[in-house]
Amino acid sequence: MPKVTIDGLELNSEDLGERGRAVLASLQFVEGQLQRLGQEIAVLKTARASYARALRAEIAPDGAGGADEADAVAAEDGA
Repeated sequence: MPKVTIDGLELNSEDLGERGRAVLASLQFVEGQLQRLGQEIAVLKTARASYARALRAEIAPDGAGGADEADAVAAEDGA
């Protein structure tokens, strides 16, 4: 992994000392975890919206559902 960019600063990882390479590896691990968790949050929000729609359909008269789906999703996401 020769070249990396951190906060707009491009550097050659081979120029780092042992401690610098260890810190870089930790930073890259954390970045990967943040990306993975962001994707997991997106999946969970989608599931939450689906369950909320299903629940509204269950409690609405004649199974007609509640609010318009677009409004419901926006409300669930805090928009």
